[in-house]
Amino acid sequence: MEKSKISNIIKEEIEFFLEDFKFNNDQKVFDVNPAIISCAQKGLDAIKIKDLTNGGNEGSGKEKAISIIKKDPLTHNMLKRMKAFFDNNYSDYQTELGAGKDLTNSGVIQSWNLWGGDAGREMSSRNIDHVQRDNQSRKDIKTFMSPSKTSTIMNPNNTRIRK
Repeated sequence: MEKSKISNIIKEEIEFFLEDFKFNNDQKVFDVNPAIISCAQKGLDAIKIKDLTNGGNEGSGKEKAISIIKKDPLTHNMLKRMKAFFDNNYSDYQTELGAGKDLTNSGVIQSWNLWGGDAGREMSSRNIDHVQRDNQSRKDIKTFMSPSKTSTIMNPNNTRIRK
């Protein structure tokens, strides 16, 4: 088979998997629970008194807190961003708590609460993990049903040696 035909087949299969993922995940929205709203409100109240946030890589979280308080539904991509924020800042947050700091004297804790606090971390992790497990099971089913078509695309160890 010609390289261009093989290349086109692979492109079509990749597009199929991406389309499947986007259809199943971009359509989903997640409601914000009261615990997350409460944390975001506490964070906003704290920065009105004394703003210690520095706007780091993900921003301070002020816009996210306002969105959470308005009960705007969260999309899969928003949850991924929230999870990334919590993963990136968890050790700093724990350090600040260990040092006895709170919302009144720690920008890290203020930002943590603006993003939904521990409740936001738990919700984003739970939902992202659920989506990843669901996607993995779909990959396993597709690979089982048509191994010749999908096993090479889904195999992360599949490398091509160029001569």
